[in-house]
Amino acid sequence: MDNNEFPEKLYHYCNISAFMSIIKNKCFWLSDTKYTNDKEEICAFKDAVWAALNELVCNKKINEEMANKIWITYVYNTLPGYISCFSEEDDLLSQWRSYGDDGNGVAIGVDFNSLSIERGGPFRMCTNEKKCYGRQVLYINELWKNEIKNIFKKILDGKKNIEEVSPDDLSGIFNLSYYTKNDGFKEEAEWRITYLPLLMFDQKTMEVVDNFPAFKEIKFRSTRDKIISYFEFSFKPESVKEIILGPKNNFDVETLRMFLGANGFKGVNIKKSKIPYI
Repeated sequence: MDNNEFPEKLYHYCNISAFMSIIKNKCFWLSDTKYTNDKEEICAFKDAVWAALNELVCNKKINEEMANKIWITYVYNTLPGYISCFSEEDDLLSQWRSYGDDGNGVAIGVDFNSLSIERGGPFRMCTNEKKCYGRQVLYINELWKNEIKNIFKKILDGKKNIEEVSPDDLSGIFNLSYYTKNDGFKEEAEWRITYLPLLMFDQKTMEVVDNFPAFKEIKFRSTRDKIISYFEFSFKPESVKEIILGPKNNFDVETLRMFLGANGFKGVNIKKSKIPYI
C-alpha cells in the first residue's frame, strides 16, 4: 500500500474521559508535539539532520557557515506542530497499555477517507490555509538516517550560501519531523492527522502576531503544571465505524449504544478486545 493511501479503518486509542469528549464534541484534539508521549522522536530527527549537515561539511559539499545557518534556522524557527495519532491495529496490547488507560479505555475506528484531510504532505512551508493532512508515520532507523542525508545532498550540493536554497525545500525536510518515530515503535503501525499552522512572531517582543488566521484556531488547556496548546479537528458522526472496548473495559453495551445514539452516531460496530489482559 502506498504510504499516502488510507487503510479502510484506523484506530484512535484513548481513555474513557477522552472518548466521551470526542463523541460529544465530534472532534479530535491535535496536541502540540512538544507534549506528546514520545518526545524523543523529534530529537531523533534532529540528530539525523545534524549528522547529515556534518557529513556534507566534512565532504566539502557545503561550508560550515552555511551548515550553521541551516541548523539555526531549523532549531530556532521550527513552528509548533499539532498531531493526533491513529493505528492500523485495532487490538494491540502495547497500544492499550500506553494510550488506552492500561486496557480500561477504547479504540475508536475511523474511516479516514471520510475526513476533511489531505493525503501526504505537507512537504512545503506552512501556510495560512486551515488544512490538515493524514500520513503514515516513517520509522527512523539507520537506513532512514541515510535517506535524510541523501535528501540534503540533493538540495544543498553545490550551493554556496543559504540564499540559493529554496525555503520550500528546507521546510519540506523539517516538516518530516512531525511524521517520524523511532524504529522501536514500528508495531504500532501509526498514522497521524497533522496541522502545521503559520504563526508569525514579532521580532522584538517574540509575541505571536495575533491577526494571523491560524492563531485564532489554536486553543489552550491546562494540566497540573503546564499550559498546552491544541487544535480541534472536527468530523462527522458517519466517520466513526467501530468502537473496540479495551481488555479491562466494563462498559454496558446497551448504555454505550444509547450514548452514541444521543450524540448522533448510528450503525457503529461495537466489539470487545480479545486480549486476555487483567
